[in-house]
Parts: sequence; structure tokens; C-alpha cells
Amino acid sequence: MTTRLPRQVLIPLIIACALFMENLDSTVIATALPNIAHSFGTDPLHLSLAITSYLLSLAVFIPASGWIADRFGAKNVLVVGLLMQAFGVLSYVFVNQLTGFYTVAVIVGFIYAGVMPLYAVIARENFPLKMMGTVIGGTAMAGSLGMATGPCWAACSTTASPPTAGFMSDPGAWASAPS
Repeated sequence: MTTRLPRQVLIPLIIACALFMENLDSTVIATALPNIAHSFGTDPLHLSLAITSYLLSLAVFIPASGWIADRFGAKNVLVVGLLMQAFGVLSYVFVNQLTGFYTVAVIVGFIYAGVMPLYAVIARENFPLKMMGTVIGGTAMAGSLGMATGPCWAACSTTASPPTAGFMSDPGAWASAPS
């Protein structure tokens, strides 16, 4: 007999995991910038443009995500967006030039902009108003844990961290990235 998680558990769990990964990704990148810059043979200040590009694309495309969700459905857009996030973050692994790093940062910002506002929409569609504080508070806590643990993940060795974080914080890994 198979038991399924009730919607009241599953939906906040999905939102919490997605928020955790978004915030973890952002802080891992920021923490690993000096090592990444060293691998590219450039100053870390040049890579701060990648973070600025990410934030700008995030800010510019957030309004469009509401329209897209209205047109195609918040759940559909969220599912596609979460899959795109996984591939977007994974694409950092294949970057071997500075311009590619900037490009991936813009693309990842665009992808995150497409799903960030949808968490509240999904929560509102599936929970009564009296539960919104609990749902949003719990999922926001998971996002905060992602921000808090990102620097720790970036500092871990390749064997003790997720593949992307370990790869990004290892200065020699960028130089050996496939082209």
C-alpha cells in the first residue's frame, strides 16, 4: 500500500525546497567568486558584474512572470520553472569563459524571476487565508537556511559538498571545465 503526503504538507515542502535551493545557489556563487575569478585569471571585482547581471535580470523579468502564470497557470509555470532552475544552475559547470559566466547569471536570474512570485500564488490557491502566515513563514525559514548555509557549502571540499558547490569553490575545476 502506498501512502501519499497530504497536500498541506507536500505543497509547502516543495516551495520550501525551491526557496532553499535558490538562496543556497545565490550565496554559494557569491562566496566562491574569489576562487572562480582566480580560475578565470581575473579580479573578483570583474565577476561582481555577474551578480549585478543576475539581480537586474531578476528585477526586470519578475513582472512578466505574473502574466505568464495567468496565461499558462501558476502550477504549470512553477513546475517548468523548477526544472529549468536545475538545468540553469547545472550549466555553470560547463562555463569556461568569463562571458559565459555572465550569460549564465542572466539566464539563471531570468529563470528565478519566473518562479519566485509564484510561491505565494501557489500557497494562496491551496491554503485558507488563516494559514498563510504559517505557510509563508515556514517556507521563508527554509529560504533563510539556504542563505545561511550557502557560504558553508561553498567552503566545503568537493567530496563533502553538492557537485555544483564543490565544483564552484574549487579553483582548479574551472580551468579543466569542458568546452
